[in-house]
Formats: sequence, structure tokens, C-alpha cells
Amino acid sequence: MAEADTKPYPSKQADIDYEKEITDAIKKLPVEQRLQMIAMNKYTLKRKVRDQEDDKKIDASIVKYNNLEDPHLRACNDIIAGERAPLESEIEQFKEHLTEEEKGKVAENLEASPITEYWYKAITQCCKLE
Repeated sequence: MAEADTKPYPSKQADIDYEKEITDAIKKLPVEQRLQMIAMNKYTLKRKVRDQEDDKKIDASIVKYNNLEDPHLRACNDIIAGERAPLESEIEQFKEHLTEEEKGKVAENLEASPITEYWYKAITQCCKLE
């Protein structure tokens, strides 16, 4: 992350210039409005700082999620591409969907073969694209 991203708002030159424009505009207002705008600007700046802090937390959560999800996604993609066969442990909880005859044939049918046009079928058959 760039150093400018770790400093509190405003740290980038464009933001500093923008805040200067706002401050200059506030200075031109009548005193009654100026006091109101100064107070409102204070809370706007606080919100921008909080948003910046929240963005960092969100980014960290996304990285954590991606790190947790990556092995699962890789396993699915390997099965879809036919790079590996499903493991019996991966289908164990779903054996209830098989007949007794099919359960007896599980071991001989666990093979690695690509699922052709998987993503095309998944997208076109699972939801309507408009």
C-alpha cells in the first residue's frame, strides 16, 4: 500500500486542494452560515477519515476471505477441468442422493474428466441474464 494511503484524510494532493477550495468557499460566507458550514465540514472530514479506515478494514476482510476461499475454488476448478477426480470424502455427505446400486459403483466412477462447458451451462441454466 502506498504511503499516501496510510495517512489520514486528506493526504493526497488532490484531496488537499479540494479541501482548500471548500475552506476558501466557507471563508466567503456570512458569519452565521460560516459557523454552520465549519461545523458541518468538521463532521464531513470525520466521516472521510472513518470511511478511509473502514476501507482498510474491508480490504483486509476481502484478503482474509479470498485466502480462505481460494483452496475451495481451486479444488472446484480442478474437478471442472478434469485435473483431478472427486474424492470419496468430498461426496460422502451427499450419498443419500444415490441409490444403493449407485453407491456400490462410486469408487469405479470417481474419475478425472473435464466437465465440458461447465460455466456456460451453470450461468445459462441457473439464472436469467437480462
